[in-house]
Amino acid sequence: MELKSIKNEEKFMNSIMFLTNAVVPIAAFAFVMLFINGNNKDCMVLIMILFAGLTKLFEKKLEKYAKYIYACIIPVCGAITIAFANDHVYSSNL
Repeated sequence: MELKSIKNEEKFMNSIMFLTNAVVPIAAFAFVMLFINGNNKDCMVLIMILFAGLTKLFEKKLEKYAKYIYACIIPVCGAITIAFANDHVYSSNL
């Protein structure tokens, strides 16, 4: 009984993390395009949605590792986006 409860909780958390990984890039892209006058390279942030979708697709095969992949999508893809877009729209100009 307890194991089933833990698995249900993990499925629920994976759903929340999937939605977070899908909504955050859309909000970031919309903000950059609308308020900071972004360019075409700034759509690179949307690859996070692709990785979240792939993780959701293979969630049953990944089993307990899916939650770790969901947790790594935003930091890893965010760093790639900041490095690739190199116009400092997604990072500060310090």
